[in-house]
Amino acid sequence: AASAEGPRRAHRRFAKPLPCDAGLENSMFGWMGGQQVAAAVVEDKDPVKDAGKKKRRPLKYVVGRDSHAVRAAERIPVVNNMVSAIHHVRGHSEQAQRASDLNPIGANGFITQTAECVPGISDAIRCIHQFRGDDEAAERARGYSLGKYLSKDGAITRAAELLPGSNLVAAALLETTGNHEEAKRSLNLIKNWRDAGSADGALTKLAEMFPGTDLIAFGLHASHGDFAHALRSVVKTRWVEIDVKSQSRVLTNVDCVGKLGLLKLEVGEVKVHPITGPLVGALLDLAFKLVETSKKSNFVDVKIVVGDMAATIVATVNSTIEKNLMMQLGMLDKRVDTALAQAKVVLEKKRTTRLMRYILPSEIPPPPESVIEMLQQAVPRVKIHHGMLPYVRHHRPKYRAYKRGAPELAAAASCLSCGGCLVFGLHTCMLGCLTGCVAGVTQGLRTLSRRIVPMLNQRNASSWEDFRKPEPIKPKADTRRARRSASRVEAASPSKAGPDKAEPSFAEGEAEKPTGVIVEVSHIPEIVNELVDYVLDDVLASWPFGRRLARFLESIVPALAAFVADLLISKGDGHSQVFVKAAVPQITALKCGRQTLELPSMPFGVLVDLSLGKDGPMIQRVRVVMADNIIKHTFDHINAQLPGLDLRLLDTKLATFTEPINLNVQLALDWVSRSTMLLTLDDCRTKLGLPE
Repeated sequence: AASAEGPRRAHRRFAKPLPCDAGLENSMFGWMGGQQVAAAVVEDKDPVKDAGKKKRRPLKYVVGRDSHAVRAAERIPVVNNMVSAIHHVRGHSEQAQRASDLNPIGANGFITQTAECVPGISDAIRCIHQFRGDDEAAERARGYSLGKYLSKDGAITRAAELLPGSNLVAAALLETTGNHEEAKRSLNLIKNWRDAGSADGALTKLAEMFPGTDLIAFGLHASHGDFAHALRSVVKTRWVEIDVKSQSRVLTNVDCVGKLGLLKLEVGEVKVHPITGPLVGALLDLAFKLVETSKKSNFVDVKIVVGDMAATIVATVNSTIEKNLMMQLGMLDKRVDTALAQAKVVLEKKRTTRLMRYILPSEIPPPPESVIEMLQQAVPRVKIHHGMLPYVRHHRPKYRAYKRGAPELAAAASCLSCGGCLVFGLHTCMLGCLTGCVAGVTQGLRTLSRRIVPMLNQRNASSWEDFRKPEPIKPKADTRRARRSASRVEAASPSKAGPDKAEPSFAEGEAEKPTGVIVEVSHIPEIVNELVDYVLDDVLASWPFGRRLARFLESIVPALAAFVADLLISKGDGHSQVFVKAAVPQITALKCGRQTLELPSMPFGVLVDLSLGKDGPMIQRVRVVMADNIIKHTFDHINAQLPGLDLRLLDTKLATFTEPINLNVQLALDWVSRSTMLLTLDDCRTKLGLPE
C-alpha cells in the first residue's frame, strides 16, 4: 500500500479466492450466513476501477444488456422478442434466457395466463402449448377450457343433468362418445339432485368454475377432510408437483424435555407447479389441518400468514409440542392405573397353583400421589445433549492375592480332628466339621473377592462394545414381501459394515472417543427414595410373602453393598459404575395399508453410578447414551424405505388423491452445538394426483 498503486494492488491481493472458502459451506459460519459474507469479500469490485469504466463507457450502464432500460423493454410484448433476438445474436445466453422467462406472451407470461382464464380462448392456447411440447402449460390452460367443462364429469355437463330435458341431451351426447355409465347417470334426476352438493356434484363444480366461489368450495372441501377436491377447486389441474431444489434445515433445541422445540426453520427453494391460483396458501392451510391433533374440532386456530411464514410454522409446532407434553404428563396417573389393571389380569393368570398364590400378590397397589407428582416434575427436567460418550470406570480389585494362613490352618485342624475321632471320641469330629466349614467359607470369599471385580469390568467392556453395533431389520415371519424389502434396505444402506470392518473399541484413555446423544435424568436420589419407599411400604407389604421379602432385603442389601464396596479401590467412597446394554426393539413407525416403515432395533447403553460406601440411595446418577452411528443407521433405513410408501393410506384425508403419494427425501441429523440439533432435508419432491 506504500507504493503509488498500493490501494489497487492491495485490493487485488485480498480479492483472490480465500483458501478456506471450500469449507465454509459445511461449517456453522457458512450456514448462518458467513458464506454470503465471504462471497461478498471475494467478489467485491474495485470502486476506482468501476468509476473509470463509467466515465469511459457511460452508455453501457444506461442501455447495456443488464441496464434498467433493457429490463423494462423485456416486459413489453413484441419488444421482448426483439430484445431476446439481440441477446441471442450477441451470445448473451443468460440475458436471453431472462428475456424468454419475462416474455408477456410467452408460455408463462402474464398476458398468456390471463387469456387462459377465458373459456374458449384457453382451448386455443392449450393447443399451442401442446404443439410446442409444453405439457405443464397445456395442463394449466386446460383448467378453464370448454373441453374440461363439457367433459363427462365437467361442470356444465353435471349442471345439465339436473334439469328435465337437458339431462336427455346430456345422456345422448355421453352415449355417442362411449360413456355408457355416465349416460345412465344422467337419466336419474333424483339421484343427481341428491348428490348435487357432494364433492363431485353439480353445484360444487359450478362453484369451482368462478373466481371467489372456488375459495368457498375450497373451504367446504377442507372442512370435510377432502383434501384432493379442495386442491382441485383452486388449482384447476389434474396434478400438482412440489419440488424443493435446495436444502431445507430445521434447527431444534433439545436442552431438556421441557424446552424441546424448534428454533429456526429454513425452507429451500420451493417450486410448486403448475400454478393457476392461490396454490401455496392452499397447501399451507391443508398442511396445518393435516397435523392438527385435536379431536374436538376439524379446524386449526392459525392466524393468516402475511409476514414470516417460517416463524409462524415454528410457533405453531412449538405450541403443539407444549400442549402434547402437558397432556401426556396430565394423563400419567391414568396410564399408571391402566398398567396396574393389566398387571392384575396377568397376575390372575399366573396364580393357578398354591405356591404361585403364596409367592405372587393378587394385585399391585397404586402409587401415592407424591410419586406421580415427582415423576411429572422429573420428566420436563430430563437433560438431552450431544458430545463425547462418557467412559466407563475401570475398577481395580482390592484383593489380588492373599497370604496363606487361616483357611489352610482350619483345613489341617479339620483333618486332624476327623482322624482323632477314632481315638478321642465323636466330639473331636464335630470340631473338625466346624473348622472345615470355616475353611470353606473363607476360601469361597477369597475366590469371590478375586473374581467379582474382573467380572464386572469384563461385563462393562463387552456391553460398551455391543451397544455401538447397528443391527439390521429382521423380516417378519412368513412374509416374502417383507424379506425382499429388508434385503433392498440392507443393500441401499451405506452404514452397513462389512464382515472384516470392525467397530473401533473404546476404553478409558482411548485416542478417538466416540460421540453420541446423552440423556441424563436429574434428581435421581430423590426419585429412588420415593420408589424404594413405595415398593417396600406399599407393594411388598400387600401380601405375607412380600412382607418377609421386604424384611430380608432391608437386612441383606446394606451388608452386600458394604461387602462389594470393600472389594473396590475408589478413594474410599465406594463409588462404582455399571454399564448395561439395552435396545429399542424393532418397531413399525408408519403403516400404510400393507406397506410399513420399519425402524431397526436401536441399541443404547445405560450408565448407572452407584454409591456403596455410605448411607442413602445406592443409585446416584443415571445416563442413557446412544452412539451417532446408530442414529445414522436408523436414518439410512428411513431414507431407503420412505419413497416406496403410499402416504394416501396414512390418513383418510388423503384417500381421494388419484395417484400414490410418494415422498422422495433424504433426511440427515447433525449437531451444531451441545444442545442444538440440525435436521436437514435434501431433494424433497412429490406429486399429487387430483380428481377430475
